[in-house]
Amino acid sequence: MSEMNSAQKFFKKLEPLEEKLRKEKDLKNAFGNKGAVMVKEAFVLMKSQLGMLADMETEATVLVPVEYKKKIFNVSELFFVIAMEQPLTNVYREVAKDYLILMSNWHRSIGKSKKMGYYILGTQRIMECTLALNDSIIVMRHLLRKLKNQMNYRPPAFDNARHYLQSLEDDIEKLGE
Repeated sequence: MSEMNSAQKFFKKLEPLEEKLRKEKDLKNAFGNKGAVMVKEAFVLMKSQLGMLADMETEATVLVPVEYKKKIFNVSELFFVIAMEQPLTNVYREVAKDYLILMSNWHRSIGKSKKMGYYILGTQRIMECTLALNDSIIVMRHLLRKLKNQMNYRPPAFDNARHYLQSLEDDIEKLGE
């Protein structure tokens, strides 16, 4: 078995994301019809450009036409807008997790757009915060159930003590008469 070169290793790592992008229906539900097409086109562009970069032995640059950069930039903006304005579905989270890593690598190696960097980082942070909030909500619901059960529990000693205090109060009133 021959050893894989860096481009082959790179393409191998993209297989799980490619599998997610093949699920047309899920992709359209998460990104809309136009968004799904944009996401797939940008993926193909980034994959080919990063593949070329991985094939090169030395530090080199890959020249990318402006319209390709714009397509990839628009997808980074799409991910950000969805994260800001819509509930994060499971499909979106699963695709975004891997896609944003790819996009971040493309950005660092080829794209180098400051605004795109903000979109990528912003989307990643929104996702992290949303997941943390969801985890917090689950824990709070669990604690609330426990607290409700605790509040409804009244040991028998409380009733005896209440009765004893009431009898003392009655005795004091009799003495005062």
